[in-house]
Parts: sequence; structure tokens; C-alpha cells
Amino acid sequence: MNKMQTSKGFTLVEMLVSTAIGAIIVAALFISFVMFKRTYELQREMIRNQESGRMTLDFMVEEIRNAGYRDFNKGSPVPINQAIILERPIPNASPGGSLPNDCGEQISVRYDTVPSQSDMSSYNFVRRQVKYYGEQYAPGGQVALSRCRLKRKQCHYAFVGSTSTFSKITGDSKYPCEEETVLDYLYDLSFAFSDYKYNHVAGRLHSLGNRKWQQDSLRRYAGAECVDDFKNNISCGIYDDRARSIDMHLSIVSGNEISSVPDEDEPDGMPDKGRRFLTHYNSTMVLRNL
Repeated sequence: MNKMQTSKGFTLVEMLVSTAIGAIIVAALFISFVMFKRTYELQREMIRNQESGRMTLDFMVEEIRNAGYRDFNKGSPVPINQAIILERPIPNASPGGSLPNDCGEQISVRYDTVPSQSDMSSYNFVRRQVKYYGEQYAPGGQVALSRCRLKRKQCHYAFVGSTSTFSKITGDSKYPCEEETVLDYLYDLSFAFSDYKYNHVAGRLHSLGNRKWQQDSLRRYAGAECVDDFKNNISCGIYDDRARSIDMHLSIVSGNEISSVPDEDEPDGMPDKGRRFLTHYNSTMVLRNL
């Protein structure tokens, strides 16, 4: 006669222990996944900012350092300090999140370019006028999503020898007058003009290191009349000292809030960015046409 064999099952204690171990393993996996996701988000935003910031900085440095020329305007040589101006930042009404107090200082430069050989019969020489500035941008008109964008505007002018003046070139795709967006999520753009002894000439960026929010009167921003003269290729003579070098500070805020970034109060009266981080870039350029 076959004996009935009984199989033993798990006891209640064994079930509780195994359930607890399984829960610990699942919790550890979940925490690891969350940490990996936060790291991925942070690294993705950092790479995006670094690529955009470095390319923008290099592009701006290469162009701004061309400021100045040796050709003639109204029959007289124009020194380099007449070919570059700074305008005051435009304050933002409701800063916070990705929108700072203002979108940065505005810089305009002029420099001469050599026309192509085929164009020399039409133009003696061409003067390019470029302006970099930040503007507030609300996508789809949604104020809550407001941020700053870096803009670049350029126009070209041909020298008219008979009148010793410049005329804006129109209808020529080689020498356009156009405006474009260079960078999204701009947070700060600041400059410092310095003379050959590295004395501060203009701008709100301290030329010897840390940012220093100087008095507005020391920043020497161009007024409306000077800006109009500059647009018309007339020397406004705002700076008595010749700018030899320019320091530039560029900051980009992350486009998305990152959960691993702490939400802290901002120093120096800056608006609260929430869980966003800044990427900073600094550069010093020596102007070519001294």
C-alpha cells in the first residue's frame, strides 16, 4: 500500500521575511531608477547648455573683436572707441523662473568688410553693423513661460565716395539687413570695456574678476541720440578713452526644472529660478583694429 506523502509549504514567518526582502529589493531598484533619471536629466541639460553657450560665446567673440576700422567717415579717420557702444538693459516686469531681472546689456559694433572681387565695381568697401541684445519672449503669449532670447541684428552699408557717407544696402542677399535668434534661455549678458591699462571704461561687469553691480552712472550707456548717430554711421563720441579689451559674461538658465537642483533663495536680489541651474561663460577679447 502506497503511503501518502505530504509536501511542506512556507510558514507565515517565512512568507513575511521573503516579502520584506522583496520589498527592500524593489525599493532599492526604484531609488536607483529615480537617481539615474535625475542624473540623466541634469546631464542632458548641462550638455545642452554647454554646447549652446560655447558656440554662442565663440561666435560673438570672433565678431565683436573686429570692432573698429581705418577707413573714413565724413573725411576723418574714426577711432575704435567710436565703433562700439553699450546700451542699458531693459528691465523685465515680472522676473522669476527662467526670466531674470533683465535680459542683459546690449552691444553694437561696426567694422569694415572687403567686398568680393565681383562686387568691387559696385562697392568701394562695405561696413557691417551688428547688434547683440536680449529680449523677453513668451511662447504662445503665455507669460508664465517667459524667458530671454539672445538676438543678433545686422545691416550692411556701402560707402559713397562722392558724398563721403554711407548708404544702406538693400535687395542684395550677400549683404542683408536681418535679425535672427542666436540663443534661447539667455539669463545674463554683461560687458566691461577697458583701456590699455585695464581701467574700466564702460559696462556693468567688473573687469578684474567678480561681477560688480556698479552705479548706473559708471556704466556709461549710450543715450538715444548716440544710438541714432551710431545707426546712421555718425560718430557719437561717447567714450573718451579708447577701449582696448572687452570682458564678456554669458549665463544660460536650464530650459527645464531639474528635481535634483535645490530650490533656494537667490542672492544679490536676483529672482528665484526655482529648480533651474545656470551655466556661466566668461571671455576676454583684445580688439583687433587698434
